[in-house]
Formats: sequence, structure tokens, C-alpha cells
Amino acid sequence: MYLKILSIEEISEIYNMHMINDFPKSELKPLAHIVNTAKKGICFSVGMYDDVEAKKEASLLGYAVFILPEGYKYGLLDYLAITGKNRGKGYGHVFFSMVREFFNRNFPYAEGIFIECESVESAVNTKEADIRMRRINFYKDCGCIETRLGSRLFGVEYSILTLNIRIIQKQDDDSIVLSQIKRDDLDYIYKKMFKPHHYKEQVSLWERLDYTTLSMPAKKLAPYLLGKLLCRKADGNILKYRITETECYCGEEDTACHAHKGKTDRTKVLYERGGTSYVYLCYGIHSLFNVVSGVEGHPEAVLIRGVEGFDGPGKLTKAMKIDKALNGVDMTVSDELWIEDDGYKCKYVRDKRVGIDYATPKYRDILWRYIVRK
Repeated sequence: MYLKILSIEEISEIYNMHMINDFPKSELKPLAHIVNTAKKGICFSVGMYDDVEAKKEASLLGYAVFILPEGYKYGLLDYLAITGKNRGKGYGHVFFSMVREFFNRNFPYAEGIFIECESVESAVNTKEADIRMRRINFYKDCGCIETRLGSRLFGVEYSILTLNIRIIQKQDDDSIVLSQIKRDDLDYIYKKMFKPHHYKEQVSLWERLDYTTLSMPAKKLAPYLLGKLLCRKADGNILKYRITETECYCGEEDTACHAHKGKTDRTKVLYERGGTSYVYLCYGIHSLFNVVSGVEGHPEAVLIRGVEGFDGPGKLTKAMKIDKALNGVDMTVSDELWIEDDGYKCKYVRDKRVGIDYATPKYRDILWRYIVRK
């Protein structure tokens, strides 16, 4: 078996013989689009052939279309299919076993390939969720790993995986690969793929915040979180609201911080590593939500005071169904509560924190409240 870059004529024939049957009409780009992007050096197509018997013409086992802007370090698997009679024989796994060597030989500047899978979270029912999970597991079995990225293209939400084509050994640490992948890497590809008006109106891309980001000091994290998306999955639905107001609380020395008097059963979560949720009851009525920040052992946190549509920390937790059951959640891996960056930029103003009359004058008057400028 071998992989071969296809000519315009060859992919045109495969499109008319196979692709129109292998993919739903709603997912299939026009042949003219594939041909034009290939001529522009943005995409190429690959065929997988079986030539065991040299006297016979090689038979097509499968094919793929990749987006790879010329000279760029990342590509995108746009289409992959095994031809009808050859499905269920393991050729999909064989394809991925050959891809790394193929890319290293033909595109030595490339470092990785993005793969889009319809997200499990956005599935309309359990059956559809199971199908999507099986698809993701197939790619993971083939050596792909899940990233912190997600996208929505023309109303369809995707989880993003990647195959690192520079790393061959299984024992290599996936975290090293993930730490190198950024939102802008995939955004560059989308900008090349779509016309400007389609990109603006139909494409959105986000990156889930990880430990590296959420462990920055609270004084830096509080303004940084403005404009980010606070995400909550509850009752099968995903709620996303843009953060508009934050406050930071900075250690035992900060007399407004709950940890001012040291570690207790209530405040021990504040001493966890950055990215942990801290949820407590205010006046025994309202749940208030904080993101623990900084290094483990030093109590810091950012209070989320407002999101678009809900001004006030108690109002937003009620709207997003955040309560003490979510206290101590690791937001870097949780499927219930997390924060995303979709590239939105905003300006902000600073002010005094609210409701801390008990603090000493230094900390009562400090401008550690951050509000999106309207």
C-alpha cells in the first residue's frame, strides 16, 4: 500500500465517483472550490492505493483532502473516506500509520494536522453523541490527541484534535504537543479556507483556558478574563456568557480576601492550584463564583462579578446554575464548568472592590475591580 498526491484530474474523478456518495450534500464543498484551492496552493488530495499484485492496476482504497497553506506548519484534514467495499477492514488505521512518513517526505516544514470532529456536547440526542464519540475515539486510536480548541462553522460545532507528525514515539508527552498549539494556528487556516464575509459571519473559534493561563497571579488574571466566555454545561445544555466584570483577591496579606486569617475548611480551596473553582454562599442565599489563580499554596482568586446580560455575581450564578456543588472543580478538565477564549478584545476601567468595608483602608481603596468599558 502507498499514498500518492492526486492530480486535479484524479481528484475530480474521485469526487464524481466517490465523494458525492460518501459525504452528505450539506458537508461537501463544490468540486470547483476544491480545484481552485488546490491551484492556489492551499489544499492537496491524497489517494491510498493497493498494488500488491504488480500486474494489476492499483486499486483505490481511500482518499483524503488536506488544507495546507504553502509553507505553513499546520494542516487540516478536510475530508477522509475509505471506499465503499473496503470499509471495516482497518484501512483507516493503516492510512494514519502512513501519514507521518508521507508528510515528512513531502512537506518537511509541516508539524501537525488538525482534525475536526462534531462535538459530543452539541449532539441532539444520546445516539448522535455516541456516534460522535466513536468517531473521536477512532482518531485517538490512530494517534491523534484532543486539543483545547473548538470551532463553529456554518452552525456546526466541532471539537479539534491534532496529529503531531514530528513525534513518532508513543511515549512522547502529549502535554508538550498541546502546549505548542494555539488558537491562532487554526485561525490562520480558516482565514485561508473561507472568503472574508463567510469567515466573519460563519466562523468562530475558541480555546479552552488551561492551567498555564489560569495560574497567573490574580492581579493579572482578573483583567485578562474580561471578554472571555464562562461556560457551563447543565441539564444537557451548554451556556456561554461573556465575562464583563471581575475582582481580584490576593493572598493572606489582602484583608478583603477570605484567606486573610489562614487556611480553614471553607478557604482551603483557595490554596489549590490555579484553575480550581471556589464557590461560596453569601449571606446564606447567593452563590458567588471565583477562579482560583496563582501557584498552589498561595491563596489567590478572581471573583466573577458579571457576565453579559447579568450584572452581579449572584445573578450570574443563578442564571448559569452554579452552586456549591461545583466548589473545588478543576476547570482545566471539567466538562461542567470551564472558560474559553474566542479572541474577543475589549477595553476596561478600574474601580474599588464592592462590599468589603471590613478590610483595612489600604485594601478597601485599592483599584482591584475591573469592568468592561461600554
